Amino acid sequence: TQEIEALLKLAPEDRSVEQARTVRDWYRRGPSELGSALSEELTRLRKRRDEIEAMLPSVMVMEAVASPRPSRVFVRGSFLTPGEPIEADLPQMLGKLAKDEPARLALARWLVSPANPLAARAHVNRTWELFFGRGIVATGQDFGLRGDAPSHPELLDWLAVEFVERGWDMKALVETIVTSAAYRRSSDVPRAEYERDRHNIELARGARMRMEAEMLRDNALAISGLLVESLGGQSVFPPQPAGTWNSAYSGDDWRESAGRDRHRRGLYTFAKRTAPYVTFQLFDAPSREVSCSRRERTNTPLKALALLDDPAFVECALALARRVVRERTVSVAERLAWAFRACTARAPQPRELARLLELLGSARGDFADESVARERVRVLELDPPDAREIAAWASVTTVLLNLDDTVVRN
Repeated sequence: TQEIEALLKLAPEDRSVEQARTVRDWYRRGPSELGSALSEELTRLRKRRDEIEAMLPSVMVMEAVASPRPSRVFVRGSFLTPGEPIEADLPQMLGKLAKDEPARLALARWLVSPANPLAARAHVNRTWELFFGRGIVATGQDFGLRGDAPSHPELLDWLAVEFVERGWDMKALVETIVTSAAYRRSSDVPRAEYERDRHNIELARGARMRMEAEMLRDNALAISGLLVESLGGQSVFPPQPAGTWNSAYSGDDWRESAGRDRHRRGLYTFAKRTAPYVTFQLFDAPSREVSCSRRERTNTPLKALALLDDPAFVECALALARRVVRERTVSVAERLAWAFRACTARAPQPRELARLLELLGSARGDFADESVARERVRVLELDPPDAREIAAWASVTTVLLNLDDTVVRN
């Protein structure tokens, strides 16, 4: 029809919602002038589309109605006694929302308006905390009168203004922070400097802090070459100690993922509030039962044991050992230097290299028995021809993945 022809000539971004819906409905019905072969192909493609859509997870969305229903204050909270009518708006002290667009859209525009610096300041402060371990405002969850005052108010204001003027560009914000002199300072300072400013409020030294739980595992996977970087999809179940999910109230079981899913980023790990992934919980990740705006960092012996014995980290150590043995055809000292640099981003000192050489020699003696070595590496391959060498190097890579320089930002 002429109406459809006119709509098809419009660029997709120029069509209104109603026009786009009209074109979509016309397409789904299928024009009558299609030939039989083309109609069959269209039917096949639609069937395939429906199969793919059936596999995708569904997401609930909301759409604003043309005429919102009236809202009223409920007297003493009872819906049976409606009081005076109310409209979506801001407290008067904060200004007014635009009335010529939907309330949610007007609120979103107000939040990111240059006249409202709070959103930009809060986001900039949270990003700063990610890199320095402490925000310019220490109480990032509370920018009000009860929160802490900013340690560097001019810096906070400048970063917020730059962030807005650059179009809320996150990459530009991160680049500004990580190329600053404050971020690039060394954390290796005399003890008196630590005693004088324990929390590094003055930014006189580099921030030193352990990576967050998800980052620790992702970092180990990336170094070992196991990390799968694919995006999207369903939650996965990485290895963890058996019996973690045992419960008298549920028959659910932790079914370890196999193949590529086993080594996906921590972002995709299945989350159950009543039984969180143990390693993440051990490294202070929140249980997600309540909102968490800032993670506290604790130190216990269990953390060192987890990095040594957790199945996920054992696999990473073995995979890194396999990389060293099979990909680095150089001398032993050069292999050690490469593995050390892959973990810590620096070259080893002579005394460190000597200790690692000593450890490798001892480990080769421990795994001289072929059967013992094969048992050590069985999680990687059924029958590797170089099991003894990989098992010996795994003792070294386990240490490398557990160094402070590997798990702590210096």
